Parts: sequence; structure tokens; C-alpha cells
Amino acid sequence: PVLELQEKHGIITESYGTLTPTLRHPTGGPLKPVLERISRRISQVTGRNLDSNVVLILWARAQGVVVVTASGNPERIKALGEIASLPDILSEDEIEEINRVGKTIHYRYYNGMMETDFPIPDLPSQ
Repeated sequence: PVLELQEKHGIITESYGTLTPTLRHPTGGPLKPVLERISRRISQVTGRNLDSNVVLILWARAQGVVVVTASGNPERIKALGEIASLPDILSEDEIEEINRVGKTIHYRYYNGMMETDFPIPDLPSQ
């Protein structure tokens, strides 16, 4: 609903935590198998080795969200830059599946920001 409201008013949404499910969640959570399956498919289609992080960036882009991310690794920076040249390769079904599965658990890596309104999820420590 927030994305629809912002689009209606010409507000561009930026995401500063798009990669949290793959980089910060102790197990990768319920999205891990979904993202891995999609990354295998798009890797085959493009002929490039694309990981789950790329899937999340493409998912955000498909919803009109600008992804803000950073790295100090020159190879990773180059790989992030190359994502911009990828076509809109995720299917509507894949986008919807990521949305649906992503809603099954509310995970915040930075707990202090959300503990008042959302209970801390019971997650494995490893």
C-alpha cells in the first residue's frame, strides 16, 4: 500500500535494506530457497552467474524502488553496476512469490528500530 500511495504522488521509494534477507538473516529465512531457485533460472537465461542478491535487487526494481547498497570490494561494485544492464527478467509470478513468502516473517536486523511496534521474531541464532 505504501508503494502505491507514493507512486500516486510521484514519490520515488529508496530501499536501504533490500539485501537484508540474504546478507543478515542467520539462515536466509523462508525466502532463501525461492531466491536461489529464481537465481538459477535467470543465470541460465542470461548466461551469467547471478546470485540471490541480484534477484532481490531486480525484485525491488520491478516495483519501481531504487536500491541503495554499497561495497568496498571492487569486484562486487562492478557486479552491482552490471545489474543495471539486465532486462526486467523476473516473471510476475516470481515477483508475487517473493512478495508472498517475504510477508510470512517480519525480520528486522536492526531490532532497536522496530521493537516497539513489532515483536522480535523467534529466529535461530545460526
